[in-house]
Amino acid sequence: MHHFRGKLLQGVETCLDPANVYIQYHTTASDHGQGWYGYLVVASETDVEPGATYTLALADGRSGQLRIDAVSSDASGEVRATFLGEGSLG
Repeated sequence: MHHFRGKLLQGVETCLDPANVYIQYHTTASDHGQGWYGYLVVASETDVEPGATYTLALADGRSGQLRIDAVSSDASGEVRATFLGEGSLG
């Protein structure tokens, strides 16, 4: 996974700034391009809503839409929001 920083937006409202995001890229024959998925590190399980769509704006200028799948904390207490990218990250 690749670590990036940026902002997470819902409409014009900033939800996370800075957003620490970990992205994995994959290519499948059916999508004819590059897909992406991963997780965001969030402060609490209420920072983002599962099923909701957000815009991820990375510090390097790329952006894309993502849908939150689940939010949970791991054994160390870190809260992660897993997501699936919708469309390209460009």
